Order: sequence, then C-alpha cells, then structure tokens
Amino acid sequence: GIKITPRGLSESTITSQWMAFRYSTQDKMTVEYAMPILPIGRSLGILYLRNFELRPFADLVLASGWAGSGNLYSVGVTVNARLGHFFWLPFDTNAGLTWAYSGGSIYDDMTAAGLGIKRSYFGPSITMDF
Repeated sequence: GIKITPRGLSESTITSQWMAFRYSTQDKMTVEYAMPILPIGRSLGILYLRNFELRPFADLVLASGWAGSGNLYSVGVTVNARLGHFFWLPFDTNAGLTWAYSGGSIYDDMTAAGLGIKRSYFGPSITMDF
C-alpha cells in the first residue's frame, strides 16, 4: 500500500500497518519549500553537483476509522545536495539528511500502545526524479 504517514514516522513499517488497521480514511497534506543555499555547478567524476538546498517542511495526516479520528504531524528540514546526474544517469538526484519532529493525537495513541516510536527522527534522504 501507499505510505502516507508523515516524514520521520514513514520509515517505520509497524507505524504504517498500525495506521492502516485502525484508520480506514487517511488524508495527508504537505507544505515544503526548496531554498537554494550554495551554488556549486561542478563535475565530480561520477556525479555533477548543482547546488545545496534547504527544504523546510510540514506534513499533516487527518485520519478516521473504527478507532475514532485524530491527527498526526511532522515538521522538520532536509538539507540536500542536488545532483545533475549520478553514475551518468540523466536523472535529477537529491541526497541529504532529514530531521523531523512528530506529534499529534494519533502519535500519543501509538506511544500509549507501546509501538516504541521516537518523537524526533534524523536520517538519510535520497530521491531520484525519473
């Protein structure tokens, strides 16, 4: 299925399964803005480094189902290196690090259920546009 949990919680399979079981209707809204912070424009062997960018974001999931209704959110930032090509593939690639802080009424329910999730997430972020 499609994972619509907010960033920072989407890395957890148990979180997605728990959400799908308890909430049959889930709507996700996202606000994100990419701000270039350092232009590079340089070939580095197997990749072309265009620039670095800062991407603040906010995700909100509104859900309802047999368990009731509630919300789940995350706010954070991703710092990316924008690559023009990677291993000579003609696709834009972003590689960086993401930090996200999560909360909401559903987050409180997951914590009470003992899912072992953390409020703060820090990890890799890699995307490729085909």
